[in-house]
Amino acid sequence: MDALIQKMHDLGYTEIEEVSENAFLAKHGEGRVYVERVAEKELRPEVVNNVLYKAMEHPSYPQFAFVTNNASNAYLSIAEEKAIPEIPRAVTREESTLFHKRQLTKRDTWS
Repeated sequence: MDALIQKMHDLGYTEIEEVSENAFLAKHGEGRVYVERVAEKELRPEVVNNVLYKAMEHPSYPQFAFVTNNASNAYLSIAEEKAIPEIPRAVTREESTLFHKRQLTKRDTWS
């Protein structure tokens, strides 16, 4: 579990809340990721859907779920109930100010 917690820290999710022995919730601001390690040898759709429904039942309703069996991983968007290529990084306040509308120049206002 320490490796999974470290991976969430690397993605910017700093707060960790234990859910069970094999699951935890990683948070950063409004972003939440439900992480669970399963003992199955293969991540079959039934196993992944079971974890997805567990994440939906969590009171804080996380945006993403991360399922792993230490050999393979599955990343899920809970709101869309579908697989995604990776868990997005947590956006810090400094990074959120980087995304804004471009200021108009004199040339832009003239044309």
